[in-house]
This record gives sequence, structure tokens and C-alpha cells, in this order.
Amino acid sequence: MPRAPTRPRRSKAGRSAAPIATGSTTFKSDNRASSVHPLNVTRTCGSCHFDGIDAKTATIDELLAQDYCDDTHGATLLRGGLSVAPTCVSCHGSHDTKKKGAPDARVSRANVAQTCATCHTGALEKYKLSVHAVALALLLLLPK
Repeated sequence: MPRAPTRPRRSKAGRSAAPIATGSTTFKSDNRASSVHPLNVTRTCGSCHFDGIDAKTATIDELLAQDYCDDTHGATLLRGGLSVAPTCVSCHGSHDTKKKGAPDARVSRANVAQTCATCHTGALEKYKLSVHAVALALLLLLPK
């Protein structure tokens, strides 16, 4: 079985056809044409992760119908064009993304409250006192 390439494939212009790790978890650009500009990240990530659509040419409604975009964050970013709204990498990370269900994933049951609290200041303290936090703590104590 051939080994996977260690370098990203190159476009005809010689630039990387996929985002490249920069040694930082910041995955953002102020250049509106960049694939990692906040208004383009959904299409960049969706080109591999969305089902049944071509993320590069999809309409906003088609993008919003995808599981990853069908919430307030997706609508604010895609329909509202608010580039400070969270993107895929705001919650899932960029180069440190974990598989779905991995205990150390940013959006795992154990970590999602902390991830949300990075933007929703004060929400974590309220969450920790809620019935949901108590139930999750008990669930995480159960043997697997």
C-alpha cells in the first residue's frame, strides 16, 4: 500500500491546494480571497466534510442545511456575513482537530462547555451549576 504524501498537493499556480499548518492554532486570514478567511472557512472545511453538495459552489441555503451550519453561528456567519462569528475552527480547532467522540476533542461532552466559554463569557460558571453539568458529570463516571 503506497504511503500518503507528506506534503500538500499543489495547484497549477504552485500554491498549496489545502490549508497548511503554520505552527499555530490560529487559522484565519484578513485576505477576503483566502480559503481561511472567516467567510470562506465553511466552504474550505465543507469541501471534505459536507455530504451531497459541492461546498465551493453551494448556495447559502444549501450550506445552512448541513449539520455543521444549521445553527445560529452558521446563520450569523453565512447569511449575516459577520466575519467575527465563530467558524468551524473556532469550536473544532484547526490543526489539532480530534475524531468525533474522542474524549479530548474540543467538542466532546466533557469539553464542549469549556469550548463554548471561550466566547460565551460567564456561561461556564452558570453551566457548572446547572442540572445538565451534574448529569454529565455522573454520566462520565459510569464505566464504559
